Amino acid sequence: MKPKTLSILSFNILGMPLLSRKYAPRLKKIVEEIARIDPDVVCLQEVWLGATKKYLVRQLAAVGFGHFYRPMAGRRLSGLLVLTKPKIFAPQKYFFAPSVENFSLPLTELLVASGYCWFELSVGGQKMIIVDLHLSVDWQFNLASAQGLGLGRLAELSRLAKEIKNLGKRKIIVAGDFNLEKNSSVYRKFLQISGLDDPGRGSIFKTTLFNLYRWPMAKSGQQRDFIFTKNLDLSKIKVQLLWVQPFPQIGCLSDHAGLLMALKL
Repeated sequence: MKPKTLSILSFNILGMPLLSRKYAPRLKKIVEEIARIDPDVVCLQEVWLGATKKYLVRQLAAVGFGHFYRPMAGRRLSGLLVLTKPKIFAPQKYFFAPSVENFSLPLTELLVASGYCWFELSVGGQKMIIVDLHLSVDWQFNLASAQGLGLGRLAELSRLAKEIKNLGKRKIIVAGDFNLEKNSSVYRKFLQISGLDDPGRGSIFKTTLFNLYRWPMAKSGQQRDFIFTKNLDLSKIKVQLLWVQPFPQIGCLSDHAGLLMALKL
């Protein structure tokens, strides 16, 4: 029987064990939550390249995620991880250079690899391109507002937009941490140059996520992942914000909220 829906979960897990709080219990709870929600595709960002990725692949394979793509990012220690139930075809990757702030490199830019990977899926007789992305932070602007559009960020957006346009009429889903807010200059510019749609454009999402780093800093605020689409019927898509409330004894799962998209095939 052909599947009736394709569900995609996107989540930045804040996967830096030495720099974040309650790392092990958060990771265990993330696995439990993914198993409970049971999507077809999981697009993760900021996943520690060593033990964390091995743990996630092993634990989620036990609940049906038999395929994964773990693009390596040179010497940077945290990056992307995709886990799927359908088989992955033709995976590819592209990573951005670290973003420079006032002629210096912030620590997170040295640790976290921003960039994107993409692959093909065949589900319910339909072929689709899925992209997992982590856009760089524009450090010259306020991180909490995620409003800025500097030259570095514009170059990253333009490169991905060109890739998307080259795919023509193919069905495309782009998921990930864009380090932006809805209706910001980054958001509007990316949709304009890529031709992507936001299925959650009309939804009102409210999040209050608290600092998980080991050093004092302001609340991360209303950060969340996005899922954009192209050449898909928006009336057949539903989106849901995930993990906006803290869990007992654990707290927030990340400094970002996750997003779940369900596409009726």
